Amino acid sequence: MPECLCYIFHYMALDLNHVIDQSIDIETGRPSVPAVHGVDAFLDKVVKPIYDVLEAEVKFSRNGTKPHSAWRNYDDVNEYFWSRRVFRRLQWPLSPARSFFIKPGNPGRIGKTGFVEQRSFWNVYRSFDRVWVMLILFFQAAMIVAWDGHTPWFSLRYRDIQIRVLSVFITWAALRIVQAVLDAGTQYSLVRTDTIFLAVRMVLKVLVAVGWTITFIVLYVRMWNQRWHDRRWSFSANSRVLNYLEAAAVFLIPQVLALVLFIRILLLPTAARGLSCGARLLENSA
Repeated sequence: MPECLCYIFHYMALDLNHVIDQSIDIETGRPSVPAVHGVDAFLDKVVKPIYDVLEAEVKFSRNGTKPHSAWRNYDDVNEYFWSRRVFRRLQWPLSPARSFFIKPGNPGRIGKTGFVEQRSFWNVYRSFDRVWVMLILFFQAAMIVAWDGHTPWFSLRYRDIQIRVLSVFITWAALRIVQAVLDAGTQYSLVRTDTIFLAVRMVLKVLVAVGWTITFIVLYVRMWNQRWHDRRWSFSANSRVLNYLEAAAVFLIPQVLALVLFIRILLLPTAARGLSCGARLLENSA
């Protein structure tokens, strides 16, 4: 647990600095001594409490057969030390009375802190939602084009079919509702008093997805209403199409940014290795 080790090192380094600087303890008026000192003090006051927590969680899990949301695993204990709040919660030296050390089944115990795996068939969709979205949208667009009975490149010449293909954005927004609801349904056990922001984020994701779905439906209906009113794709009808496309462009911005960031993260190590190799070649040639 590297984060836990960093937490321990942080306080031990502070104690060492106080000893080296010969600081005076404001409570005793004497030279500072490490907060954890004495015979086997490190084992008894640091190692053993953390080990007892892990041991209790393993026993409570019944060899991993209990639901994943009911017990803390290695990642949960490790991720607990990611937040700055841990310095205020645990302090130093470690106190077994803190909520982190409360054994499973007792009130006040800290629950899950990381990803919660819910054993459900819906994980097939939630874990690969981008793949499912791509397949569903492609299938919808293919069905719309194929329904005309002509070749795709011939059917797509007609404005009616082009506009029908744009209905994929309604489906996409609806699929985001499904994803947001599944996120909330599988990760609700992470919500506590100190993680209320997580609950707010879950609710906002659902509301935003619902808002986009309603927006696309309204704009789509307005396009067709104007088209049937004018009996053709008039200037007014095309203006409604432009409004729909503008909304779609805004809808796509987060998706494009996520793709750009993913590509950047993927390529940065490769670029760094390339620059390093280039620098070594220049040094060798010099």
